[in-house]
Amino acid sequence: MVAEYSSRYGFAKPSRIQQLVPFEDIIPSIPREFAYLWIVVDIVRVNRATKLKNLTFIMGGREAQSRRILLVDDNPVNVQVGTRLLSLLGYEVDSATNGSEAVTKACGITFDLILMDCQMPGLDGLSATQKIREYEAHFPSRERNQPVPIIALTTNVSESNQADCRRSGMDGFLSKPLEITRLQATLLTFLG
Repeated sequence: MVAEYSSRYGFAKPSRIQQLVPFEDIIPSIPREFAYLWIVVDIVRVNRATKLKNLTFIMGGREAQSRRILLVDDNPVNVQVGTRLLSLLGYEVDSATNGSEAVTKACGITFDLILMDCQMPGLDGLSATQKIREYEAHFPSRERNQPVPIIALTTNVSESNQADCRRSGMDGFLSKPLEITRLQATLLTFLG
């Protein structure tokens, strides 16, 4: 019925989409149990040089390669997708799967920005941010003259949650799932 509906109303059949661009080329390494996905888009296959040229245009000609971002999320699929998006935008990405690991990495390595999931088991994103801010207050970075920007990642978009994020020391707010245009705009705001 879905195939009949989609072909009747001008959408490509799933088998046709797969012929154009294999699913693995769109989002690699996703476990098969998560592989049922409906996407209605115009897909144009281009070579890597064209992709990089277009991404440079999207970024306004800025070079992002020297920027290092810590992505913190307890969901492995979110980490894969986020890493892929950030890499496509030209950033170097490191990841952590919980708040404790994020604090350890943030206190030992200099990052240009941290994307922090708010709700994680154990040490949550708000508490991890507070610990990072305490560390920065006692041991200022020689490379940075200001604290690292920490951006909240959450599905709870309420104003009270945003206020909690700011009180914990977070500088910005992104709702999940990540959308590349909002992600890019936020990164450009904080990284220039």
